[in-house]
Amino acid sequence: MGYAHKFEIYSGQENLEKVPGEPDLGATGNVVVRLLRGVPRMINHIIYFDNFYTSLPLVYFLAKQGIHTVGTVQQNRIPNNKIPDRKTFMKKSVPRGSYEERVSTLDGVDMSCVAWKDNKVVTLLSTYAGALPVTEVSRYDKAKKETNGITCPFIVQEYNKHMGGTSKETKRGRPSTSTLEDELQSKRKKASPAPPPPKDIRTDGAEHWPTVGVCSLERTFPLDFVRAVILGLTKAVLTQRIYDYSKRDDC
Repeated sequence: MGYAHKFEIYSGQENLEKVPGEPDLGATGNVVVRLLRGVPRMINHIIYFDNFYTSLPLVYFLAKQGIHTVGTVQQNRIPNNKIPDRKTFMKKSVPRGSYEERVSTLDGVDMSCVAWKDNKVVTLLSTYAGALPVTEVSRYDKAKKETNGITCPFIVQEYNKHMGGTSKETKRGRPSTSTLEDELQSKRKKASPAPPPPKDIRTDGAEHWPTVGVCSLERTFPLDFVRAVILGLTKAVLTQRIYDYSKRDDC
């Protein structure tokens, strides 16, 4: 985790005026450029962002300013993309851990685009990190019910290392929630919440927790619950009256 150095509050009208020398990179790209105005140029700072912001024009502009970048990217934002599409990657014949890398140079700026298959396919773009060197990470195989090692490119490791505490849904981009590794795992389904008790039970001012706790029925309908509460209150009142009567001096 880290500190928020600079931020903008979204209101739908953030595409403000640009300073001289700043290109128009679209609404999302302009946000990144504005937030980086105070970052020193030409000393190889590295910026990480998700696919909501990543685009080739943004990555190229920042590289010319001496700022390197790593980010997930949507494949349709990469012109003349030669990487296999998601449908091809997700075929059963393509093993988990497979990756494809394409490298290109634009006006002296080297760019690497890597697509990696985990539970799903994620594509990343960078001006300093590529697929090599690869390492091995552990993944659970539901079909075989065992944990196996799969190949993990260097660019994925770099992204997870620096975005782990800030972005939790890194591949999809919005909303941001865990590391790339966590986001690729399927979300667990949560059961629906228990319905609240009827209004007359909530507003009668009586303590119902003991009655609910001692109820032997697994499922109690609201009418049965009301009857149990009334019976419990009646017994409590009768017991109190008998006790008070027995303490009188004239007995």
